[in-house]
Amino acid sequence: MHPPGRRLLTSGRPFLTGARSASSRILSTERTREALAFAGLYELWRDDSLPDDHERAWLWTAAIITTQATDDVGQIHDRMPMVIKPEHWADWLDPANTEPGQIHAAMLPAMAGGLTSHPVSMAVNTVRNNGPELIKPLESADGSGEASAGGERPPG
Repeated sequence: MHPPGRRLLTSGRPFLTGARSASSRILSTERTREALAFAGLYELWRDDSLPDDHERAWLWTAAIITTQATDDVGQIHDRMPMVIKPEHWADWLDPANTEPGQIHAAMLPAMAGGLTSHPVSMAVNTVRNNGPELIKPLESADGSGEASAGGERPPG
């Protein structure tokens, strides 16, 4: 188990996941429009070659925990970020919570049906591109937006 106090939550709505096909990317958001919080871990690393007061004496690193994708995302990619539901945020972040059973209970995968997805422009893959147009659904050949992973249209 990771040291107490080294757990974090990071915001993730919407999030981008690579599709199994190299020709598209899928943007997924929660259908309920609630905030998504992904479980993560962080660590501090001391660079002993630098003096204590040096601005780079400590390096902060973080990782997002992934899990097997739910059916909603599983047809796109086999892994997804571990979503922590709001009612478990305090348990996940509590450094005094060192009970493995309680920590694992907070790490239940997202419920099937909670996510929706749609293809977005490949322009999203270039870091110099920025703007809200990057997350707009691609139009299908008939001029309508693409259906979501569950066969429904994306909300909004």
